[in-house]
Amino acid sequence: MSDGEAEVVAADAAMESDDGVTNTEIMEETTNDEPTQDTVDNAEQAEQIEEAEAGEQNISAVVDSEPAQEETAASGETHEIATGDDDPMPQDEYSPLADQREDNDNPSVQFAADVSDNNAEKDYASGFVNVTFFINPEGYSMIKSIDLHETFAQVKLGLEQELQIPAENLSLDHLDGPVKHDGVLSDTDTFADFGLHPSDNVSVQIHIQYYQRTASATQYQMPDIIDVEIHYGSNEVKLIRVAVDKQGQEKPYLGGYRHKNTGLLFHHASTQTFKKPVNKPVRYHRDSQTYEYRTRSIQSKREAGTQMAKQGVFVDGRTDKILEPQPYFSSEEWEQMRLEKILHIQRMVRGWFARRRAHNLRYRRDDRRSRIMHEEDKRRDEATMKHKQEIERRMHPRSFQDFEILYNELEAWRVNETDRIKSSTLTTEEKKIALEQLLHKETKLLQTIDRLKIAASKHNKEDRMKSTLSEMSAPKKWTMKDGRFTEVHTPFTTRAKELYDLFTGLKMPLLSIDERLDVLLHVKWTVKEFDCNLTREIVDLIDREADMLNRGRSERSLEGLRKRLSNLFLQFIETPEFNPEAAKFQKVPRELLRPANIRPIQDYSKTAVPESSVMSN
Repeated sequence: MSDGEAEVVAADAAMESDDGVTNTEIMEETTNDEPTQDTVDNAEQAEQIEEAEAGEQNISAVVDSEPAQEETAASGETHEIATGDDDPMPQDEYSPLADQREDNDNPSVQFAADVSDNNAEKDYASGFVNVTFFINPEGYSMIKSIDLHETFAQVKLGLEQELQIPAENLSLDHLDGPVKHDGVLSDTDTFADFGLHPSDNVSVQIHIQYYQRTASATQYQMPDIIDVEIHYGSNEVKLIRVAVDKQGQEKPYLGGYRHKNTGLLFHHASTQTFKKPVNKPVRYHRDSQTYEYRTRSIQSKREAGTQMAKQGVFVDGRTDKILEPQPYFSSEEWEQMRLEKILHIQRMVRGWFARRRAHNLRYRRDDRRSRIMHEEDKRRDEATMKHKQEIERRMHPRSFQDFEILYNELEAWRVNETDRIKSSTLTTEEKKIALEQLLHKETKLLQTIDRLKIAASKHNKEDRMKSTLSEMSAPKKWTMKDGRFTEVHTPFTTRAKELYDLFTGLKMPLLSIDERLDVLLHVKWTVKEFDCNLTREIVDLIDREADMLNRGRSERSLEGLRKRLSNLFLQFIETPEFNPEAAKFQKVPRELLRPANIRPIQDYSKTAVPESSVMSN
């Protein structure tokens, strides 16, 4: 076979593999150095033509098996053709040999030449991209080499031949690789439109839209008359014509049997015979589940007679009653009585309606009066309470606003008194004496305000201290699913509660000596768990107070000692090392304000415990 014949046969084999598809698949030998049309010169083109002619001679040996290639192209499979150098070449790869073909009558070869000429005019290189198709919803994939300038509509036509699925039921989307595109790929777009280059590896998802196929076979119609052949034992066949009585309603299936040898199915006779309909009367009521039976005897006619007294017959007349006729009651009288009764009923109903309306009016009137009185009492109580609060704010001020009110009122009083003195008819000396007295009163009032400020500061400090200790010892509140709260005691809150109770016991006045010693003993056991200068000082003060109580010292002489002990124990409670719950109430980091007296004492041999620290009960 000559070179020209081998070229034509190869083009015909490519055309027969896919009728109507513009993507031609030409099998040829590829070289390691693939030339580019924009950069090669005339000498390189001559070498390519020589290599192509040598490759075509190798192809001629393969093209002789044309029927086998046609079956392979119809099934959509890709095979590798062994060349002279034993290099496998994919069937779908595009070759520059199409640019050198002179057979323009073959449409496949002419298309390859047109593609090559058009790409030579463009400013970018042409070639193939390796596309991995993921087919959904089946979940398998396939790899194909697609021309960069081949539209996605042409790709669908190629996939239609391989998948045996109409192209209109295929949808290409989700381009992934060097360029990403999440939407549906338009049929008029190409891979080159997305900026892809030859030999790029991309992936595309194929969604198959299935449709319901309608059965083209017509439904079987039973004829009106059928011929039945009856075979007798002597090979005699008798033909009987049977008329078919078609039944409009569906027949119930009552079973049958199957022949073991022939496999024929036989139904019971009742399924082949017309069932006579049962005419039941139309019923518009429901039957009761239970019936109650009662026996009653009746006598429609009774014999009656009259017996008179006569000779030989005695009739007892003691129970007899004499009936006298009443005055006749005519229909006009009945109508008159009926009208009177109707009027009486109407009067009673109207009276009932009037009484009910009057009751509702009285109830609304009384309710409105009571509501007005309640609101007046509430306003009066609020005014009284507000007046008492204003007096309390001036007698016992607690906040900054309370003292601001006192200073403003003092200033207003001083200004009024000064104006009164200056506008009076007193002499200059008398005015000077009056101003001196005013200054003296103002000074006394300022001193009184300062004393109130000191008392308020002390009171506020105690309130803040109690509030802080209460919050430390309060249980945690957890919110449940139903919106309620559950109180939970943690080890830290339990420890804070114990310390708060001991502090309250230390601050409690009017205790007996035994009760006071018991509180001091519990405090001593608590602080001796830690060894530092603060705990040692607290233990020393407890021992000193216990010794003075045993000697019978008065409560007044122990006020300073107890105040110092309370302050030290409060410092103990506010230390996170001794009370972990106190760490949440520290406004400044403990490392910056850590006193030296709470640091643990490491060398116990250098510091001896005084003998007075041992207290007896």
